[in-house]
Amino acid sequence: MIKAIIFDFDGVIVDSFHFHFEKVKAFSWVDISDEQFRSLHYGNFFEHNLEAIKNIEWEKYRDYVYTEQREISVDENIKRDIEKLSQNYHIFIISSWWERNIFACLETNNIHHHFQKIMWLETCQSKQEKFENLIQEYWLKKEEILFVTDTLGDIKEANNVGIKTIAIVWNYSKKEILEIWNPLLIIHNFEELLPFLEKLQK
Repeated sequence: MIKAIIFDFDGVIVDSFHFHFEKVKAFSWVDISDEQFRSLHYGNFFEHNLEAIKNIEWEKYRDYVYTEQREISVDENIKRDIEKLSQNYHIFIISSWWERNIFACLETNNIHHHFQKIMWLETCQSKQEKFENLIQEYWLKKEEILFVTDTLGDIKEANNVGIKTIAIVWNYSKKEILEIWNPLLIIHNFEELLPFLEKLQK
């Protein structure tokens, strides 16, 4: 029985790949390919070895994109499904991004109140550690949790803890990349999530 659903933020709740891809290039004055940018998410983002952007000061980038990131719209269907999910599950966000930016976007879209807890970059860089902290704080069992993400690095960290993952093929990773770490399910849009959960709970 699934009791809790953890969501990644970028690429799952908001379609932000092209936003950050273009903004990182503009901020750093470095021309990288979209595939190079995707590769940053094949492991822990802050442990990448892409030489071209290794010297970016990410806290300055956070402030650089804050105003525009705050105004990114969440799809109305995703808003609807998040509200429905919050009525039947404990729902959380675990992200590698900063609190100020994430919360501002969620608040602009009026969905911040649906999440019981949001764990940001300020909590720690390791998502594996965030999973473990969340399990302890809410007295959850690993088999009661599903993690919804769209990056290979996230699936690997969830696997290390023993949490099953649903992977969304959107922009940050291609299907053949996501398959490497064997997620429970691969879906192509957020709207496939609710029907799958209904079948799973029967």
